[in-house]
Amino acid sequence: MWNISLKTVFQVVRFVTSIIIARLLDPKDFGIMGLATMVIMYADNLTSVGFNRALIQRKDITETHINSVFTVNLSISLLFTFGIVLFSARIADFFAVPELRNVLLVSSGLFVVSTCYQVPMTLMKRHLDFKTVALTELFRGLLQSFITLFLALSGYKYWALVNGFIVSYVLSALYILIKVQWKPRIRYNHAAMKEVFSFGFWNFLRVQTSEINEYADKFIIGKFLGPVFLGFYEKAFSIVAIQKGNFTVQINSVMFSSFSRLQSESNDTIKKYLKKTLSLISLVTFPLNAGLAVLGDHFVLVLLGDKWEPMITALKILSGAFVFSSLSGLCSSLNMGTGDYVKQTLRECYGNILLIIFCLVAARNGIEYVAFGVLLVYAIVFFMTFQITRQKYEVKWTELVESIMPAAIGSLGMLACIILLEKLFLAEINAANFILLSVAGGLVYLMIIFLPRYPILEEYRSSAIYHMKNIVSRLTAFSKG
Repeated sequence: MWNISLKTVFQVVRFVTSIIIARLLDPKDFGIMGLATMVIMYADNLTSVGFNRALIQRKDITETHINSVFTVNLSISLLFTFGIVLFSARIADFFAVPELRNVLLVSSGLFVVSTCYQVPMTLMKRHLDFKTVALTELFRGLLQSFITLFLALSGYKYWALVNGFIVSYVLSALYILIKVQWKPRIRYNHAAMKEVFSFGFWNFLRVQTSEINEYADKFIIGKFLGPVFLGFYEKAFSIVAIQKGNFTVQINSVMFSSFSRLQSESNDTIKKYLKKTLSLISLVTFPLNAGLAVLGDHFVLVLLGDKWEPMITALKILSGAFVFSSLSGLCSSLNMGTGDYVKQTLRECYGNILLIIFCLVAARNGIEYVAFGVLLVYAIVFFMTFQITRQKYEVKWTELVESIMPAAIGSLGMLACIILLEKLFLAEINAANFILLSVAGGLVYLMIIFLPRYPILEEYRSSAIYHMKNIVSRLTAFSKG
């Protein structure tokens, strides 16, 4: 319980600091950082060649496997560091953003830092020590927020974003190395690498498809529309993706490890875990995305300010896209964790081809059209991903609908409540109306999902009631004391 409370406090702090930072900096600053992140993070994911996840997926590993993977990753990281240094000027010229060159030069050392960060994090995930993983990621995120905020207040513009990212990454790498007490060793064993190569290779391709999916739209916007419009799109995307980074990705990471350990279990057992997790994910992501879709204008104008108004339509469209993304991520974790990495990778490759085509066609018309293309592709990828799951584990479409139905009904009721209140009483965009609409919609959602006795939610309902009673009893005891 304390861990959940700690996460909640951290995320609230990060959210508040991100709002302040958005008010202090300009869209172009976020666009420059978006281009740098795209180049550095995509290249960084190339360095692991998929071997980190192979260490999780294999049933048995030794220190030889771990050191060999670290050595290969480190060697590739050094190559990419030199590559970025050599080609930083050409990359900046390609996007017609001169400021990008120095940002890439400063950020190039992150490849080596990432190698020292990712291997111990992989070991923690393999040992199912998700508490350490979560606390490390929370520490990194909170540190990044405060450093960026301090530098933004000091007038450093886009360098506030860059240095906040770099310093937090370096300190987090040092923290996890000390915490795990794993010492990096440069040792290579060819036989050990061959054992992880098969999964690592296909996972590498799958990671590349995920990275293309993550950055293709931003690459095209940065090239054809420039850093300002990329800043608008990047901010819209990052707001919608908060739930993904802070909840969905963590759930999927846990379930990938869990599904990997359940490979020998029956289909019914795996199906049971899938349905329960689908229900949990939908309970959180559906109302958040629905709320952004209907209150996007209030959210942007009240919290971020008028200068961010051009992102409103893209924000609303992307909130729909992330409904499909939240569901396909879990199905993908199941498919990859239980050995269907070839089929899953190929489906995501098809999705990326469609994404690139849609974005190239839409880019010159504005970020709203790109966002709509992303929505279509995410929907298609979900249906292709679920088809793999359905065929292997005999999951019916009706079972999928049953799992997400409470959250879907609750979200529709919430939308109806917000739209009705906005039309009749709270049409003006201001902070008071934004709060009232959000609270009213949230209460309606909670009543719809928890008052009826949905069988699939009974465990969550009982847990929520237990914790609420516990909190009330503690508050009562505290007031008497």
